[in-house]
Amino acid sequence: MLLLAAGMPPESTDHETPPGFLGRRERPWWMQVGLGTRPPEPPVVGDAAQVQWWERTRSLIVLAALVLVLGLVLAGVIGILVVAAGYFLEQTAS
Repeated sequence: MLLLAAGMPPESTDHETPPGFLGRRERPWWMQVGLGTRPPEPPVVGDAAQVQWWERTRSLIVLAALVLVLGLVLAGVIGILVVAAGYFLEQTAS
């Protein structure tokens, strides 16, 4: 009764889905488009528990972007320090 009053669909009656998990079609529209918090997905176990190729590719791209951004930030900070040190050295020498 509370679920109906809140506008939430009832829990799944599918025997493959563990209790407490909502199936894809039973989620409200705002969850299907990514506007709400999703309930946790049931874990995949056995032979099907493998990292997908697109997850590996995404991780590699994010890692490369992180290294690139942090390298640029570090180079910028070092460059600013070198320029500032040269400026202050000129000021003290003259």
